Amino acid sequence: MFSNNNWKETTNGKMTIEGFSPEVVEIAINFFYDRVVKTSDLLTLPNAMTLLEFSNMYLVDDLKENTEKFLIGSINVANACELTNFSLKANAPGLEKTCFEFLTKCLKNATPIYKFDELDREFLIKLLKNGFYAISETS
Repeated sequence: MFSNNNWKETTNGKMTIEGFSPEVVEIAINFFYDRVVKTSDLLTLPNAMTLLEFSNMYLVDDLKENTEKFLIGSINVANACELTNFSLKANAPGLEKTCFEFLTKCLKNATPIYKFDELDREFLIKLLKNGFYAISETS
């Protein structure tokens, strides 16, 4: 299972994973076998977000990519701000970019967004700057 003979996991054949629910760990283990995250496994947005954190912690890039795609497909007016803030915290640039594009479209269409006032301040400034066109002075 583990190739480094200096690791205790190599000698006892066990690995302890703390800080994640058994459900999320099970999804990750299934991914290791099947190399795909089944949408039915995720079921909830919180599970997907936690799974992305798991993939960051254990450096499982293909799991991160799969989970990020799921989250991108889940963006809507009710969760866009939550997912934006999460993308910044979880270093998920694809999710951040898609949230930015989604929120930009919502701003242009005057679509109400849930928890807009809770968006990360720097992200919000960038979003608002992008929403306005620059006017140059002519002499």
